Amino acid sequence: MWSDPDPDRDGFSISQRGAGYTFGSSVVAKFLHYNGLQHILRAHQLCMDGYQVLFNDQLSTIWSAPNYCYRCGNVASILEINENLDRYFNTFCAAPDSEKKAPSHDTA
Repeated sequence: MWSDPDPDRDGFSISQRGAGYTFGSSVVAKFLHYNGLQHILRAHQLCMDGYQVLFNDQLSTIWSAPNYCYRCGNVASILEINENLDRYFNTFCAAPDSEKKAPSHDTA
């Protein structure tokens, strides 16, 4: 199943990408309630700011590939969760070309 959140929808809809669905806040609320959860954490959807929080802090998406495909110009993030379940998004940019080093082909 390939589905993405859509803050402009309430239930399920066919995705404009042609694969999977989009879902809205009512789907998230129902899933959390039925499963006794407080939050959904997901990945694998480009977020220009490295992360996105939706539906009254019930769903977060993280994206950990800065400047995706070397052309998107997006920031990336890594999520830290402490013992109180507080979430902190550590964001970072791609390394500048001047700081990138080619891997050594030396096997010795």
